[in-house]
Amino acid sequence: MSLPDVGRPDLPEFMTWEDLERLPDEVAERIELWDGRVVWVRRGQVSIRPRCVA
Repeated sequence: MSLPDVGRPDLPEFMTWEDLERLPDEVAERIELWDGRVVWVRRGQVSIRPRCVA
């Protein structure tokens, strides 16, 4: 089941885990923290199969 699009709210570039926990679930589950940096998780499937160009 896909989630409704909630857009990307204006967030700081860096957050703590405590900051992340205070966000609504539908926003927080789309974010990862990499050394405190906010990284949005890509939605949908990404194909790693090379495309043949003729």
